Amino acid sequence: MHHIKTKTQKKKEKATVEKKQWIDNRNYWLFMLLMGCCVLYHTFLKPLTIGTNLKHSLFIVFIPTIAGIIICSYFAKKVMKQDAVKELFRNTFKATLEKIFVPIFALLIMVLISYVTLGSFADAAFQTLNYNKAKKSPIITIILPVDKFQKSHSSRTSNNVYFYFEGCRESFKVSTDLMNAYIAEAPFKHRIKLTVHKGIWNHYLVESFAIVK
Repeated sequence: MHHIKTKTQKKKEKATVEKKQWIDNRNYWLFMLLMGCCVLYHTFLKPLTIGTNLKHSLFIVFIPTIAGIIICSYFAKKVMKQDAVKELFRNTFKATLEKIFVPIFALLIMVLISYVTLGSFADAAFQTLNYNKAKKSPIITIILPVDKFQKSHSSRTSNNVYFYFEGCRESFKVSTDLMNAYIAEAPFKHRIKLTVHKGIWNHYLVESFAIVK
């Protein structure tokens, strides 16, 4: 005997589907907005700094990322049950692929979301504190040997100059004109002159830099 759905049941099912679509669209555009803010921050707003510190790696990078993954994992349980995710692996070795690739796919998404949200907010907060502290510190001039000049070969990459500061490799983006002036010469013949203010956790705010011989 076939079960005949009433008009009320059909309306409820339609309302449920429409609500799910609305939530999916809201989450998509929210994520795209956060992604846009992340790109804007890292491209135009983030101050130029050098230096690293274990506290920074722990409290600004590691902990926010792990916290984001834990938060996302709660919602990922629902996502992994949805047919849209499982449809990717339905036709070939369904059971095995779902067990292997769906968790990996979900983990990658959670890491990305964690970086875009909590990671970027934590870094922005740190950079604000570091900027305010550094601006109150005296100017320091640091001269370091250039390690490498790297010229861009496409519009998606940038020209960079590499150097080491306190044992860690750093890099700055430079203009095409500046890169063309030095790319043919050996890096070890040049130095990079930095004008900086010392901030917090061994981070330095860079006021300016120049390539010198």
